[in-house]
Amino acid sequence: MFSTLLYIGPGLGLGAAVLITLILILIVFSFGYRLWYSLFRAPKYVAEKTKNKPSSSSLPWGFYIPLLTALTIIITFNPLLIGNKLNEKHSHNIQGLPLWAAIIVIITIAASILYVLRSKRKIKGSYSALLNSLSFSPLNILLLCSIIAVLFLKISSIDILSAVKQRQLIAYFSPVCGGLLLGQSILWMKNLFFETATTSVALLNVLVAPAHDATKITAMNAASRKTTLTLIRLLGSLGIIFLDVYVLGWVVPKTLIEGVFNSSLTLVLLSVGSIIPFIFRKKSHSAYSELSKLFHRLILDNYHIGRKLLAIQIKNIGIDASIRGDYSRVLITGLARSGTTALTMELAKSGPFASLDYSNMPLLLAPKIWGKFYKPRKKTESSERAHGDGIKIGLSSIEALEEYFFKVLKNDSYITKDGLLEHQLTHEENQLYRRYQNSISGKELYLSKNNNALLRLKSLMDLNTDLAVFMLIRNPLQHAYSLMVQHESFCIQQKTDPFVKEYMDWLGHHEFGESELPFIFNGKEMEKYQEKDLDFWLERWVNYYQEVKPLDNLFFILYEDFLQNPKGVLNLIQSKLSITLNLSGIKVFDKKDKPIKVKNTELLAEANAIYNKLSKLSLKPPLS
Repeated sequence: MFSTLLYIGPGLGLGAAVLITLILILIVFSFGYRLWYSLFRAPKYVAEKTKNKPSSSSLPWGFYIPLLTALTIIITFNPLLIGNKLNEKHSHNIQGLPLWAAIIVIITIAASILYVLRSKRKIKGSYSALLNSLSFSPLNILLLCSIIAVLFLKISSIDILSAVKQRQLIAYFSPVCGGLLLGQSILWMKNLFFETATTSVALLNVLVAPAHDATKITAMNAASRKTTLTLIRLLGSLGIIFLDVYVLGWVVPKTLIEGVFNSSLTLVLLSVGSIIPFIFRKKSHSAYSELSKLFHRLILDNYHIGRKLLAIQIKNIGIDASIRGDYSRVLITGLARSGTTALTMELAKSGPFASLDYSNMPLLLAPKIWGKFYKPRKKTESSERAHGDGIKIGLSSIEALEEYFFKVLKNDSYITKDGLLEHQLTHEENQLYRRYQNSISGKELYLSKNNNALLRLKSLMDLNTDLAVFMLIRNPLQHAYSLMVQHESFCIQQKTDPFVKEYMDWLGHHEFGESELPFIFNGKEMEKYQEKDLDFWLERWVNYYQEVKPLDNLFFILYEDFLQNPKGVLNLIQSKLSITLNLSGIKVFDKKDKPIKVKNTELLAEANAIYNKLSKLSLKPPLS
């Protein structure tokens, strides 16, 4: 058996067996934990629904409608199965169904199809649109054909093979077909494998939730059920597929060339066939592999696991910074497209800063743990980021990654379908945040870029007197135009590769793209402009910067000053922070304003008034 696994794929079968065994242990443990929890720890009241509770799910119709259809075909086109035995020649192979059993099967099929049609009633359009909404994947078709072949064609299979008994070419071609089927089935089953992994980790996520969580037992029931059903689907599909491979790889050749059948040659042919689908597999346009996407989902979608990892990350870490001075942490903020990334990267290159970077993804809450296992050799900034703005990034590039901490801390409570809500940090939450920062910075200054910081800026600065905040401000008309262009670009990218949207959602990046959301201050709603209208983005600018108020240790920097005189701006920053920066090699950014027309002149005037007011408060860099 082990040699077969080595032929078909290194560790593939063994890996799947280990995964399934672990999932079974997890399911059994969850049932035992639920029993103990229900008896001794569960609250004595009905649990309420929460956003983080895994949703319960039955088998999707796209999986088992083909199986029901297969039974319908068998009963309809082979009436001999209903209440009668077949003719004497094949009566030893298949026995007929009793009439009462056939009636129950027919009623079940009819009720299932009726339920599907009723659940799809909300779909607008013709009946063809309704039928198209039902999923028939290649894997479903394979399972359907396999069941029909076993139950419907088994009668004549021996006769068919007997007719070609002298043809050795077919005997040796059959294992190749079996290998092709195996390799292609693995590709078809990718989503099912991934769903099994995600549901299992979701169950683990519920198990590690705080014991006082009133919704834990309800969430655990849903997660256990979903994991069990997904595993049953996986095992059932694997069973049918491996049965097909066994028939094509061993039964057919042995029947055709029984005297000279060579099992070792069959393994070789089977292996050759299983490799072909992977060679001619369609290339993905995504920057992330399928396994990388799965790993991101397993880590970033499960907040309770994240909190456990964070506890390990900050163990024995205090709230006081190791570095001495007026400031131990630096925040770069401003509305997206205001130059925050460029300024943060220049600071990171030239000064004694530490921060999260792309190499810490996806274990953003436990970079120390992740760093022990993942040590990339190449961390140079060699590729342009998705924004298409000429900024080169690499694994060492600092980005707005810490927002995930606040998402987990607040359990996404400030993110609604209408927008991002203003909120404040408590003293306890801020202490946790400081320990998290200190665990990353060590003896250096903690540097972060966070475009959402305005949502909680007042409490951040009140609770952290050693925090220096540099906010960038850009000409509102040029800024709004840049946001509109980025929105259009990312909408296209996210439709082409949906993982881009997932990635941005994890990071709380809602400034543009398909999941664009406004900042909501004091419950104020936005006007109903269209996203293709420049006024829409100009209003977003006004909504953001009109909430900015002068505070101690909050310094304003004009985007235009940074473009034209980056060395002068960095000189100002090093003076404020009392540190020394390496300012050699700083280049002026080659960007020019574009002629732009706006319809709503009143809105533009309001934006310019805010810009002029903040400009007067901004740092004035010396000529360099």
